[in-house]
Amino acid sequence: NPQIEAMMKSYRRLKPSKPRAPRLPAVYPILKRWCLWLLHPSRARTTATSLLLTMFYGFLRPGEATGSEFSPPPVRAHLSFANDGSYVTLHLPESKTDIYRLGVDIRIASNGSDLCPVHFLRIIFDGALFKDPSAPLFQHPSGAPFLYSELAFLIHDLCVHNGLDPKLYKPHSIRIGAATTAAVLGFPADVIRTLGRWSSSCYQLYTRMTSERFAAVSSSFASSRPFSLVPSEFGNLLSIPATKISFENIGVIFSRP
Repeated sequence: NPQIEAMMKSYRRLKPSKPRAPRLPAVYPILKRWCLWLLHPSRARTTATSLLLTMFYGFLRPGEATGSEFSPPPVRAHLSFANDGSYVTLHLPESKTDIYRLGVDIRIASNGSDLCPVHFLRIIFDGALFKDPSAPLFQHPSGAPFLYSELAFLIHDLCVHNGLDPKLYKPHSIRIGAATTAAVLGFPADVIRTLGRWSSSCYQLYTRMTSERFAAVSSSFASSRPFSLVPSEFGNLLSIPATKISFENIGVIFSRP
């Protein structure tokens, strides 16, 4: 309704949104530094490392990995390993954009690197003290789930110890970083939108992710090799330095040149 739309625009002029603090993307080189710091023998924080890698390779929202008002924290029953170990499937029974609560399966492929997400998921899955299907997937020795507040503190701590401004990196920086990394490596826009589950009727109708694409995504992230596919019908991605992309302007990576 154009009248309602005009009224809402007028209201937004009278009550503008508060400026949001900048959130820089935690691109793969940053994520790698964080994980290597966590895995130092003096710390050996495997669960935290697995959480970060799963969020990054799965393009997960922070609440989907730790629980939020939209979704409960993932439990062991939500994770399944392929028979050949080539990928895992994480089932999200609820998520922010799943308004009908139909659930969605997130596939994360193995890449053979030192920071392979499937490898670390296997470590925490087999080594968990509480193995009940309803036990948290990312759990502390006490069996308690890894909470959003702990994730936020973890990222703050990682920034401090790695020379980054903690005010610029938040839990959502990991999801932003995955999309930014994919853009810098040359992933087609339809692949990025499908991986991140950003809503678009065109992508829902015409885009399909094959097993080969999922495997290529994981391998390309780990090796920093460009991802090559047939040209997308939505145009090529713009070439923008990762340091200039934030959550507020990330839509520009989907624009036509």
